[in-house]
Amino acid sequence: MFENLKGYLDSNHPFFKRYALVMLLTHFIKLDGNLNKLKRPKVLTLNDLNWDLEGSYITKVLKLIDRPYEDRDASMAAAWLICEAFLFFPKTVLSFLKDNRLDKTTKRTALQKIRESNVPDGEVKAFIKSGAWEEIEKV
Repeated sequence: MFENLKGYLDSNHPFFKRYALVMLLTHFIKLDGNLNKLKRPKVLTLNDLNWDLEGSYITKVLKLIDRPYEDRDASMAAAWLICEAFLFFPKTVLSFLKDNRLDKTTKRTALQKIRESNVPDGEVKAFIKSGAWEEIEKV
């Protein structure tokens, strides 16, 4: 299934791109390597930004979505995926956000969604908003 989604992401049709991004989110971000559902953290603190839950697909997913999105709906789906991935894999996602080919709107929306999420605490939200995360060493 994972390999098939690349074709949808490469499509010129915005719906197919959005479909692929949502499938990546629901079937590859929120599941571990054994296809067990990962437990979403209830709160994410600054101390939690140095760890990731075990998940075998996060690097592959981020590599696959690393592209500009011209369509608003696909851009929003990519931002949503990045935000949700951040909750499970904060260290990897912050590293990805420092060095990627995303368009400015998608990246800005992903950071906004992270700040608007109920999971990161106030310190994490302030950290993201300040841009201090860009100073963290890339993984």
